[in-house]
Amino acid sequence: MIDGIAPKDVELLTAFLGHEDRMPECLGFPEACGFLFSIVSAPTLVKPHEWLPNLLGDEPAFGEVAEANEVLQAVMRVYNQLNSAVLEENVAAILPPPPADLAEYSAPDWEKSFTSRWITGFFDGHEWLDSSWTEALMRARLDTQEALGGIELNFDVMESQINGRLVWKEMSDPDLTFQQLFDDLRGDFKACAVNYAALGRRLYLQALEKEPSGSGAGGSTHTASTRSASTAPALGPTEIADLTAFLTQARRSEDAFTYHQLRGFLFAVVTAPD
Repeated sequence: MIDGIAPKDVELLTAFLGHEDRMPECLGFPEACGFLFSIVSAPTLVKPHEWLPNLLGDEPAFGEVAEANEVLQAVMRVYNQLNSAVLEENVAAILPPPPADLAEYSAPDWEKSFTSRWITGFFDGHEWLDSSWTEALMRARLDTQEALGGIELNFDVMESQINGRLVWKEMSDPDLTFQQLFDDLRGDFKACAVNYAALGRRLYLQALEKEPSGSGAGGSTHTASTRSASTAPALGPTEIADLTAFLTQARRSEDAFTYHQLRGFLFAVVTAPD
C-alpha cells in the first residue's frame, strides 16, 4: 500500500475498480497506482481523456452521474498527489515497498501483492507511452537502453520470482547468487523509480524550453471559440476530468477556482440579470 494516498480514496477506488461489474480491461487499484505513476513521470504531457480509458475501460460502468463524479474526482486526487510528488522530487513517498526479504518475494502469493501488481500497472503505462519515451530520448540524444534498461530490469525482476530467475540464469557471472541479485535490486527499487521520474521530468522540461513562445503541443496555437448556451453540449466524464485536472494542477494559484466553485460561478454569471 502507498502511505501518501488518502484512505477514503483507497477505499473508494479499490471497491469501484475491483467490482465484479467492471470490464476485464479495467485496472485494479494497485495496477492503477503504478499506471498513474508512469503517466505523471512521462516525458510528455498526457491528458486525462487520453489515459482514463486505459484505467477505467472504454465504457466505465458508472451506476449514476454522482458515482461518475465521485470516482473521477478520486482518480484525479490520486493523480495530482502523484504528480505533486514528482514535481517536488519526493517520489519515494508515493511508492509501494519492495519485498522485505527473499522469503516474501518467493512466496506463491507475491504476484498478488500490492507491489507486484503496482509494477504490472507501471509496465502497462510505460509500454503504452513507449513511442513518447523513444522520441523524447532521441531528441535528447540519449540511448534508450542506457537510460531505461537498468530501471526496466529492476522492476521486471521485482515483479515476480519467475522473471527474476530468468534474468539470473541469463547473466554470465557464475559467482553471483540469486540472493545477491535480489538484495542488490531490492535495495535499488526506490532509486530506480526516483530516477525514472526525474528522467521523464527532465526530458519534459527540455522539450518545453525548445517550444516556440505561445505554442502548445506541436507548435500550434489555439484560440477559444464562442458558443451560445443553447448549443453547448453537457460536459462528459472525460471533459470534467480534464477540467478538474487543470484547476487542481499542482502549484496552481491558491485563489484559483476548483471545478465545483467554477460551476457555481458560471451558473451565477449566466443567470444574472442584464
